[in-house]
Amino acid sequence: YTLSRSYTFGQPRVGDAGFATAFNAISAEMPFFRLSRSDDPVIYLPAAPRFHHVGTEVYYVGDTTRGYKICDGSGEDRSCAGEADDVALLILQCLIPNACGHTHYLVPAKPDDMGPSSCHQKVLLP
Repeated sequence: YTLSRSYTFGQPRVGDAGFATAFNAISAEMPFFRLSRSDDPVIYLPAAPRFHHVGTEVYYVGDTTRGYKICDGSGEDRSCAGEADDVALLILQCLIPNACGHTHYLVPAKPDDMGPSSCHQKVLLP
Protein backbone atom coordinates (compact mmCIF):
# COMPACT_ATOMS: atom_id res chain seq x y z
CA TYR A 1 0.00 0.00 0.00
CA THR A 2 1.03 3.58 -0.63
CA LEU A 3 -0.40 6.00 1.89
CA SER A 4 -0.77 9.66 1.01
CA ARG A 5 -2.23 10.81 4.35
CA SER A 6 -3.60 9.36 7.57
CA TYR A 7 -6.47 10.30 9.88
CA THR A 8 -7.14 8.81 13.30
CA PHE A 9 -10.17 9.41 15.50
CA GLY A 10 -9.86 9.59 19.28
CA GLN A 11 -6.30 8.29 19.40
CA PRO A 12 -4.65 7.92 22.82
CA ARG A 13 -1.06 8.94 23.48
CA VAL A 14 1.07 6.08 22.16
CA GLY A 15 4.62 6.80 23.33
CA ASP A 16 6.92 9.25 25.04
CA ALA A 17 8.27 12.49 23.55
CA GLY A 18 11.20 10.63 21.93
CA PHE A 19 8.83 8.19 20.25
CA ALA A 20 6.64 11.07 19.02
CA THR A 21 9.65 12.88 17.57
CA ALA A 22 10.84 9.74 15.77
CA PHE A 23 7.34 8.89 14.50
CA ASN A 24 6.77 12.43 13.19
CA ALA A 25 10.19 12.39 11.46
CA ILE A 26 9.54 9.04 9.79
CA SER A 27 6.07 10.12 8.63
CA ALA A 28 7.11 13.65 7.61
CA GLU A 29 6.34 12.97 3.93
CA MET A 30 2.81 11.81 4.77
CA PRO A 31 0.40 14.17 6.56
CA PHE A 32 -0.82 12.50 9.77
CA PHE A 33 -3.92 14.05 11.35
CA ARG A 34 -5.29 13.08 14.75
CA LEU A 35 -8.93 14.15 15.19
CA SER A 36 -9.94 14.92 18.77
CA ARG A 37 -13.06 16.06 20.64
CA SER A 38 -13.05 17.89 23.96
CA ASP A 39 -15.45 15.32 25.46
CA ASP A 40 -13.49 12.20 24.42
CA PRO A 41 -11.68 10.70 27.45
CA VAL A 42 -9.43 8.47 25.33
CA ILE A 43 -7.42 11.40 23.93
CA TYR A 44 -6.29 12.34 27.45
CA LEU A 45 -4.82 8.90 28.17
CA PRO A 46 -2.25 7.86 29.17
CA ALA A 47 -1.37 11.07 31.00
CA ALA A 48 1.15 13.64 29.83
CA PRO A 49 4.01 14.49 30.21
CA ARG A 50 5.27 10.90 30.35
CA PHE A 51 3.29 10.10 27.20
CA HIS A 52 3.02 12.29 24.10
CA HIS A 53 0.71 12.50 21.09
CA VAL A 54 1.93 12.08 17.50
CA GLY A 55 0.80 13.91 14.37
CA THR A 56 -1.15 17.13 13.94
CA GLU A 57 -4.25 17.45 16.06
CA VAL A 58 -7.52 18.56 14.44
CA TYR A 59 -9.59 19.68 17.40
CA TYR A 60 -13.39 19.71 17.60
CA VAL A 61 -14.88 21.49 20.63
CA GLY A 62 -18.09 19.48 20.09
CA ASP A 63 -20.05 18.36 17.07
CA THR A 64 -19.17 19.33 13.50
CA THR A 65 -21.51 22.33 13.50
CA ARG A 66 -19.16 24.08 15.95
CA GLY A 67 -16.18 23.87 13.59
CA TYR A 68 -12.64 22.69 14.17
CA LYS A 69 -9.12 24.01 14.69
CA ILE A 70 -5.93 22.67 13.11
CA CYS A 71 -3.46 22.74 15.97
CA ASP A 72 0.25 23.61 16.00
CA GLY A 73 1.61 20.13 15.14
CA SER A 74 3.46 19.67 18.44
CA GLY A 75 1.07 16.92 19.50
CA GLU A 76 0.38 18.70 22.78
CA ASP A 77 -1.01 22.10 21.72
CA ARG A 78 -2.48 23.59 24.94
CA SER A 79 -4.91 25.74 22.91
CA CYS A 80 -6.53 22.58 21.57
CA ALA A 81 -7.46 19.50 23.64
CA GLY A 82 -4.65 20.09 26.15
CA GLU A 83 -5.65 18.46 29.42
CA ALA A 84 -9.20 17.77 30.61
CA ASP A 85 -10.28 19.01 34.03
CA ASP A 86 -11.93 15.71 34.92
CA VAL A 87 -11.03 12.70 32.79
CA ALA A 88 -12.73 10.37 35.29
CA LEU A 89 -16.07 12.12 34.67
CA LEU A 90 -15.59 11.79 30.89
CA ILE A 91 -14.91 8.07 31.33
CA LEU A 92 -18.05 7.67 33.45
CA GLN A 93 -20.10 9.41 30.75
CA CYS A 94 -19.06 6.60 28.41
CA LEU A 95 -21.13 4.22 30.54
CA ILE A 96 -24.27 6.10 29.47
CA PRO A 97 -25.59 5.08 26.02
CA ASN A 98 -25.03 7.82 23.42
CA ALA A 99 -23.16 10.06 25.89
CA CYS A 100 -19.56 9.11 25.13
CA GLY A 101 -17.61 11.60 23.04
CA HIS A 102 -15.31 8.82 21.83
CA THR A 103 -18.11 7.36 19.70
CA HIS A 104 -19.44 10.66 18.33
CA TYR A 105 -16.79 11.80 15.85
CA LEU A 106 -18.12 13.80 12.88
CA VAL A 107 -21.67 13.97 14.32
CA PRO A 108 -24.06 15.25 12.93
CA ALA A 109 -22.32 15.07 9.53
CA LYS A 110 -22.03 11.30 10.15
CA PRO A 111 -25.32 10.32 11.80
CA ASP A 112 -24.27 6.96 13.32
CA ASP A 113 -22.03 6.35 16.33
CA MET A 114 -18.58 4.95 15.67
CA GLY A 115 -19.26 1.71 17.46
CA PRO A 116 -20.95 -1.64 16.93
CA SER A 117 -24.18 0.05 15.83
CA SER A 118 -22.44 1.49 12.77
CA CYS A 119 -21.46 -1.99 11.53
CA HIS A 120 -24.45 -3.06 9.48
CA GLN A 121 -23.04 -6.20 7.91
CA LYS A 122 -20.16 -8.57 8.31
CA VAL A 123 -17.37 -8.18 5.80
CA LEU A 124 -15.06 -11.14 5.44
CA LEU A 125 -11.56 -10.34 4.31
CA PRO A 126 -9.71 -12.83 2.11
